Amino acid sequence: MSFDALNVRAYRIPPESQWPPKAFVRSKFGQRVLWLERRDGGYHLSGDDLEPYRNIGDEVDAILQEMKDSGSPLGAAENLLTLMEEAGKKPNDQRTPIETKMASFMEKYSKLPDWVDREQLRRGQEVFLAYLPVVSLSLYYRSLVAGFSIPKIAAVVRATAYLSPPSRPDQVLQRLLDTGELTTACTGLGMEALLPGEIGWKTALYVRFLHAKVRFALLNRKGERKWDVRTYGVPINQEDMSATLLAFSVNVLVGIDLISGFTLPRQQKLDYLALWRYLGWLLGVETEYGERQTGLPTMDELPPLDPCGPGLNCSAPDDTIKNSNSILQSVIFHLLDPDKSSVDIAHHLLKITDRKPPATSPRKIPENFYKNELFYYRCYNCRKMIGDPLADALELPFHPNPFCRLKIQAKSIFFFSLFRLYTAAAIWIVPFRRLVISWHERALVHFHETWTKTHQTKIAKAFSRGENASVLDVDDTEDNTSSSSICPFAMIAPPSI
Repeated sequence: MSFDALNVRAYRIPPESQWPPKAFVRSKFGQRVLWLERRDGGYHLSGDDLEPYRNIGDEVDAILQEMKDSGSPLGAAENLLTLMEEAGKKPNDQRTPIETKMASFMEKYSKLPDWVDREQLRRGQEVFLAYLPVVSLSLYYRSLVAGFSIPKIAAVVRATAYLSPPSRPDQVLQRLLDTGELTTACTGLGMEALLPGEIGWKTALYVRFLHAKVRFALLNRKGERKWDVRTYGVPINQEDMSATLLAFSVNVLVGIDLISGFTLPRQQKLDYLALWRYLGWLLGVETEYGERQTGLPTMDELPPLDPCGPGLNCSAPDDTIKNSNSILQSVIFHLLDPDKSSVDIAHHLLKITDRKPPATSPRKIPENFYKNELFYYRCYNCRKMIGDPLADALELPFHPNPFCRLKIQAKSIFFFSLFRLYTAAAIWIVPFRRLVISWHERALVHFHETWTKTHQTKIAKAFSRGENASVLDVDDTEDNTSSSSICPFAMIAPPSI
């Protein structure tokens, strides 16, 4: 069986006779795309078009700034959602100015936008559940590892040490499980979990507030550690957030195409994109026309990217698919340029493990503890998922032993073939599709229950031990530490570098 990341159906270029006027082919790291910019009737955006979005954060930023200016800055563990809910319950004449802003935010996000179809959200969740094994592969290899080939996004990761050294690979795994809770709460607990006030809705807002805390902390650095806005833009800006949203949506659809050998039915793609458009709206990705922070371009001057939406040139439902693919490609051409930090982070992510190392100091950990056969197996799988040119840029190594290299290749082909059969069956055999949706849903419910039992206690213990404690080094034994007032996605410590 062939698994060619550079020859995926979704990206295949039609005969030149079918190209729209002014369309042309562009190539980056071996991936060829048919390019047609928005001003010429297409959906692609140039680097100059995208650059202004790097200076736009989120409306939550103004709330955090006003809290600081009023002398009551938000604490790392403080639950902003709880504060906003309390502000919304107060009578108008009893609210402070900042509480009025909080109440306005809650009013906006406590009702579904007009463009949301509840039944379509449910169908979008079923797409995620039906192809969960391949979705997981795509999120890990295509979105996570390859995503940090973008140095401007990797800069935030380095600054927070969230998924990179000095965090150890076993700590990184725990942080990835937190992201797993976000996707689980939003896809595996039923459509009702996405409604205002429910667990999926709350989890998306918790993650949004965590991003806002990180952005606020980085922008308030002084001296040598001051954030370089001119080079990197605002941390976790609209382009970065759009790229992340597309990594969970369009990039996953391309991964399913790659592994299964089939393109998903059009309606399934539209349903999946509709789910992530709503989740992006909750996470702070600009989707609708509205007001921005004072001093920034208006929506008329700089329309929302709306990466999972229909786009400004929409004339048919399929345009949502074209627009989403085109914006992802646009971001790749604008930002994808791996550097040493990209290589370091990619290797770090491919070493994740649930084993704690024999020493706490990275310098004392034996090299083969992380750089083992599993690491080389993951490197090979990643090559299959992203293509050799980008894998070479990330310096993903082959196993130095020829026999082990052949064994890894055989193992990879075997498991990719199983995934292909499993996914193809889920696409085309309706009874099997229903069965696997049920299996995967039960697995995610179990994951959610386990994460909920352990994670909040870890956070409470970390804060009880002091500001430099790490939630990832706290054991799971129960104690009497109260965690009810702590945000479940609290920023455990200020960005460390």
